[in-house]
Amino acid sequence: MGTLLDRYLAGECGQVWEEIRELGATAQSARIGVEAQVVAAETMRRARANIVTVVSRLEDLQFRFEASSPLESLGPDTAARVDDLDSKLGGSLPLSVKAWYIHVGAVDLRGTHPSLCHVASVEEEVPPDFKLADPLVIAPIEWLLEGFSHWSLGLWGDQKFKLELSPDDLHKANISGGTYDMPLAGTQADAVLLDWHSFYFVDYVRRVFEWGGFPGWERYPDPPASEIEYLTRGLLPL
Repeated sequence: MGTLLDRYLAGECGQVWEEIRELGATAQSARIGVEAQVVAAETMRRARANIVTVVSRLEDLQFRFEASSPLESLGPDTAARVDDLDSKLGGSLPLSVKAWYIHVGAVDLRGTHPSLCHVASVEEEVPPDFKLADPLVIAPIEWLLEGFSHWSLGLWGDQKFKLELSPDDLHKANISGGTYDMPLAGTQADAVLLDWHSFYFVDYVRRVFEWGGFPGWERYPDPPASEIEYLTRGLLPL
């Protein structure tokens, strides 16, 4: 039957992650937990490789990035910051999110392109046919640590703590919006990101790559097919 990693490498990506989620708290402890952690690491190494490919292809397409560095450079203290946040949360940082921050880090694909992605002008009213491409953005670990600090000081009022992982599709397009959040509920292998999909985080990232980094286009009948095909060509499966 093989280990979880063997099966993941053989192409059973979705099934393996379903089984890891079913493990619950044991996905982060004991022998089977070690297997789950290895799969999570491999998943996010692939995710980072895909982002590097997408960023390079966006540059080929003359995409104008908003961020000076669309993909964070990982430093020697990255794992320590992730452990710090997990410790503050009492061990409730999902395995998938821990692996993301250790192997991928912050990413910001906001920007402009004539076909792929538009940003609203502050001087003009947003037209009714404006398309929200919803580019991939995941906040830096420092942002989450700062959020926890504010919450622990009572600045969030009566709210339960949640990970504010990303601005929402409106905010990404320079329109007043909110955030995509991840509620936490004990020790989990994966958790739901509350965007307009409400997928588990790994499934969300998988869907992002199916759309070349711009999953908002799945809502519209006229996506920029040639650009998305170019961006998604040969990406690693998650």
